[in-house]
Amino acid sequence: EIKNFPQPLGETVKSITKIRDTLFVLTELGIAYLANNRFLPYFRFANPKIVYDFTFYQNSFYLGMDTGFCVLKETLRIITPNKTVRLYLDLETIPKLYAICRSWAPNICGFLYQVVDTIKKPIWFNSLFSKTVHNVCFDNEGNLYLTHYLTAWGIRTISVIKPNNEIIWLTDTLINPHFLALDSKNRLWIAHWALNGGISCYSPENNTFIPYQWGEVSFKNVIGPLGIDYYDTKWIRNAENIIALDSLNNSYEFNIPAIGGLNTIYDNSNFTFDKKNRVYLGTKNGLLLIDHKNTLGNFSDDEIKIITAGLLSPIINSCCCDRKGRIWVATPKGAAVLKEDLTFETFTIQNSGILSDEVYFVNCDKHNRIWFLTKEGIAIYYPEKKKWRSYNQYFLPNWEKRNNFYRSLYINDYLEEILIATEDGLIRFPYPEEPITSEIKIYPNPVIKNQKEVLLRIKNVKENAQLKIYDFFGKLIADDKNFKREKEDFVITIDSKFKAGLYFLLIETEEEKISEKFVILE
Repeated sequence: EIKNFPQPLGETVKSITKIRDTLFVLTELGIAYLANNRFLPYFRFANPKIVYDFTFYQNSFYLGMDTGFCVLKETLRIITPNKTVRLYLDLETIPKLYAICRSWAPNICGFLYQVVDTIKKPIWFNSLFSKTVHNVCFDNEGNLYLTHYLTAWGIRTISVIKPNNEIIWLTDTLINPHFLALDSKNRLWIAHWALNGGISCYSPENNTFIPYQWGEVSFKNVIGPLGIDYYDTKWIRNAENIIALDSLNNSYEFNIPAIGGLNTIYDNSNFTFDKKNRVYLGTKNGLLLIDHKNTLGNFSDDEIKIITAGLLSPIINSCCCDRKGRIWVATPKGAAVLKEDLTFETFTIQNSGILSDEVYFVNCDKHNRIWFLTKEGIAIYYPEKKKWRSYNQYFLPNWEKRNNFYRSLYINDYLEEILIATEDGLIRFPYPEEPITSEIKIYPNPVIKNQKEVLLRIKNVKENAQLKIYDFFGKLIADDKNFKREKEDFVITIDSKFKAGLYFLLIETEEEKISEKFVILE
């Protein structure tokens, strides 16, 4: 037999519990109990509430509500103001009550709240403070530091993953930590985005933070990129100018109007330094070069330039210096490398193996391989061999097409791994240990066209590979159906559709993409 009880106390019943022989229900208007085949009010809220769960423990009702975890005795009292979505009563041995509480911001991790008799305490999970990871940095002891900038305004928390995978949280002295950098003394320097921000220095040895500010409230405390050069000088990009803070804490300011303001609070550009300790910074107006001749106190011999020649976009998302002192940049319209004449050679999907012209980050590993994080995946370039690879199996796609989903690209050469900070967590994966071993060979190259058709052979390619040929302008000229397999080679006929010029051969397997070039002459 089914019996309905319309509106026992309000429109919706969110939870039901039985105490001894009496049935209680929780609704948006309060708690009601069943007596004589009808529900009577037990406790009414002063106004409608968003409620999720309730239970009876130690002669009191406990409620999970949008406004917090509450206890009802004679009156309703809040234990913790955190949104509480579920309650669980453990009656084994010593009865305990657990509440699943969400944090005060959507992306900050939640916690359990435990009630045992009269003792009430939160129990935090062994997890990152937030799934939103902005920047990462390893220290010399193997501790991995993570900031969670823009999780919520005013946070001070930094997550630390220890070598044994234990996770702890640090509380900075300044709010909104985001960029991280490590000095030669194994101290962590942190940039903060706020008028009362600045930078702070964390000593793992002493477990202390020391703040550095330019006035209590100032635009100079709104810190963007932060980098540390070979002499432990901290280079700081703030909302007004660029500041160099040397190892003795002497401060030098560079007022360079041509670089424009900070892009946005999502500005993920960075400093890098070449073998001469010259300073480079990505800006929205080009690549900034500061050659201070290692004499910070003498501005008269400084050379300062904004470099854009050869770029398809002046916006520099990221920059890095490789093992040979070359500067690489990531832009919204391709990647580029700075040549000796201070012009750029640009790489796009038309002339290279890069996966997308929208390049977010660039970095270099100890094998001098250049890593590009793009909109469509990860591409790796071997400058000495002029070879490309891609590793999409590790790529976390931004399915919802959120802006600023990817926050940073970090390479740990000691552990030989790549770390990508994103809005949905941290990606960690090992990078390949050695450079390319099997060379792709194209024969003949160049191809000399005459009246006869010429066969182009591609050697050392896996049998399951997919091959495509593009011309210099990115037009598809040939694909799989145009190739034949002869013994261990792929063969294609260079016929009338191939005109004289430069061509790109794209070889794709489940593991990687490889781009090769060949030339046709008539």
